[in-house]
Amino acid sequence: MAPHSFFLCTFLTFSLSFHEIAALEYRVINVAAATPGGIRFNDEIGHSFTKNIMGTINNYIWSVVFQQNCPADQKQVDSVNTYIAELDGAAGIAWGNNNINISTGYIKDLVGDVKWHFTSLMLHEMTHVFQWNGEGTTPSGLIEGIADYTVLRANHTEWGFANPGDGDRWDQGYAVTARFLEYCDGITPFFVAKLNKLMRVTYNVTYFEDLTGKPLINYGRITRLNIHIDVSDIVDMLNEMVGFSPDKDGKVICFQKLHKTLDVEKYRYPGVPSFLEYVKNRQLWILGDGVMQLRLCDGS
Repeated sequence: MAPHSFFLCTFLTFSLSFHEIAALEYRVINVAAATPGGIRFNDEIGHSFTKNIMGTINNYIWSVVFQQNCPADQKQVDSVNTYIAELDGAAGIAWGNNNINISTGYIKDLVGDVKWHFTSLMLHEMTHVFQWNGEGTTPSGLIEGIADYTVLRANHTEWGFANPGDGDRWDQGYAVTARFLEYCDGITPFFVAKLNKLMRVTYNVTYFEDLTGKPLINYGRITRLNIHIDVSDIVDMLNEMVGFSPDKDGKVICFQKLHKTLDVEKYRYPGVPSFLEYVKNRQLWILGDGVMQLRLCDGS
């Protein structure tokens, strides 16, 4: 079995671990059944599969992403309607309070495991149905980032999804913002769930500092959480990683071996001292799983 198919089967069984969602109806309407994409939907995806995956995703969003096991915390809707329709300019859109349009052109052009790709898109669009948006005050970049965070959290990202640290701004939207939210989750467990809860009525950028203890700042072209470090912190970190200890006076000796053929003039920071001076007060980004990355910004 292909890896995508294996994961899809695993994801489909997720809802068995949770209580049934009461009084919520899932409807699938193919209003473009005669188009190539509409025909492909009927032949390769189908109404039954779509209804099942809608319920599974709904459970996943409430129980895992938003941690909303109490019905009072959930955004209540009576039904969710998915329309397979001709749509220009987007693979899918969520609209109204409980409606999703999926493009027949998107379905027609899918390559590979059609159901797997379709599920990835539905993870994103279903999140829009159930997320809080501060009654319209939450920035669109954050709204889309949370939707892509669901895709990331479900391990259902497609090729080209942003890597940690990609992008110019944390609120750039979609996968870039999803990666930033993943980073925030590493600082404050269930950060996205807590942020979503705060946005039930309104949005305020101070929510980030309220939840992480660290304010958002503009830092060159990159907007990150404000985490400043000193050169001595970097040295201590490196010493710990390689097992060095400072001498009796507390000093740390750094050894640098320069290759004979190295053209020093070609490098902006050819030596240890110049490099450490450069990274002074830059940001240390903890990516999770113990991995640390220095995000260097020169203000350009």
